[in-house]
Amino acid sequence: MNLPHITKRQKEAVTLYYRFRFVNRTHVQKIFQHKTPDNINAWLKDLVEKNYIARIADPLKERDKPAVYRIARNGIKWIRQQPNCNKAYLVRLYGDKIRSREFIKQCLFIADIYVRIKQSTDTSYTYTFYTQADFPENGVLNELSPRFGFIKAGKKRKSYYLCEIFNEKIPPYALQSRIRSFIEFFTEGEGTPSKGLPPRILFIHPKESTVYYIRRLIRNELEELDGENLSLYATSREEIRRFGLDEKLWKK
Repeated sequence: MNLPHITKRQKEAVTLYYRFRFVNRTHVQKIFQHKTPDNINAWLKDLVEKNYIARIADPLKERDKPAVYRIARNGIKWIRQQPNCNKAYLVRLYGDKIRSREFIKQCLFIADIYVRIKQSTDTSYTYTFYTQADFPENGVLNELSPRFGFIKAGKKRKSYYLCEIFNEKIPPYALQSRIRSFIEFFTEGEGTPSKGLPPRILFIHPKESTVYYIRRLIRNELEELDGENLSLYATSREEIRRFGLDEKLWKK
């Protein structure tokens, strides 16, 4: 079956929905550096009509916000034909039509971070950004499954980060279990490095009050599990929006 024709730029847009799951019109406009939304709206309308993406009807119940889209059936079929497609990850996208509001918020937040990196004027660092789609299909990180990661490279140093985003309603026992799983992965499991240090790990939660609780959990778990070589941080979504990906402004 031949898929409907789309342009090179539209294919790049479909790839964004594959990588980030939910992306709004403003994200696409900023990533492609268009000054006006007219062309973007035309691309997206055409992709919807050709069933490459689907518009989400007011997913966050916020009026006057840019439209949010997800990948649709023809988009998934096209991605499946591309080299290096993560087929195990791709299967999850069929369920995106029924994802929760919280999941959509997290995806949009990750896209916000990516846009901020793309728009950064700081030339002292370069970033390489990874979503779950970008992790190797048979790689060890699939066991841990962090929400996203990035590499921050300066002239003299390159740092690796893995990031987890917590649901606002996650219970304390689940928080502790997830933090412990990261520590065990890099001290006892397949993620134990043979040389050098493991990545820095960042935990993100919507509530500032819970961030303080996460920091206490981190200290306790590191002490109990002998994870003194690990660098774990906790911050809120708002702090990320205000300060970006600067570890100097996070707290261990």
